[in-house]
Amino acid sequence: IHHHHDHHHHPHPHPHPHPHYSSSHRSPTAGIRDDYPAMALELSELCEIAAIKVGAHGSYIAHDRNIQKIESEPAARVVDTTGAGDLWAAGFLFGWSQNRPLSECAKIGSILGAAVVQQQGSTLPENVWRNILDQVRAL
Repeated sequence: IHHHHDHHHHPHPHPHPHPHYSSSHRSPTAGIRDDYPAMALELSELCEIAAIKVGAHGSYIAHDRNIQKIESEPAARVVDTTGAGDLWAAGFLFGWSQNRPLSECAKIGSILGAAVVQQQGSTLPENVWRNILDQVRAL
């Protein structure tokens, strides 16, 4: 799962190398900046499923040379974006582990992402989890 950031990554002081892309390095999606469907398609050449998350603008999922645009879930108020990407990924992988369609996996990710941005920090209260489960069951 690849998440597009609008800022450049800086080398992480970790002993194991991680890919970092900046204007001085060629990334797999160089030359198609902001063309999210093209990014998803290009990344899907390297793996079975590629997901490009674009925050409140939803996500693009590519698989077998097909791209789906999944709208984000509306958040009544954005308090803190901490954990939004991690919870999106958790929701997507939860759906994927249940062999749900990729569009549903992304929708579950969006439900979790929208829930966490409405909380301070990344811990969701029990009533929020119950609401999430209701929404997922309704899919």
